[in-house]
Amino acid sequence: MRRKNKMDITIAGISAAVLVGILAELAKKAGIDIKFIPILSVVFGIAVVCLGTWNLNIEAVVTGIVIGATTSGLYSNVQKGREIIFGNSK
Repeated sequence: MRRKNKMDITIAGISAAVLVGILAELAKKAGIDIKFIPILSVVFGIAVVCLGTWNLNIEAVVTGIVIGATTSGLYSNVQKGREIIFGNSK
């Protein structure tokens, strides 16, 4: 994991937030109920940051929570936008 500053968190050149979004989408495709995706996003965020930094400290956990919650909000908004544009198809 490389960090230029506290807001730049990348793993192998991939943004941690993008990685969490990909994991959330994979969980959805694996059949996990959509109502659990926001919770999983927070868990994935914590896991990605803690494993990426090899640290389990309060800063890593809080950063993971923020990334997961942000990704969850982004995921929800993309889903709502998709429903508006394409109808209620999933």
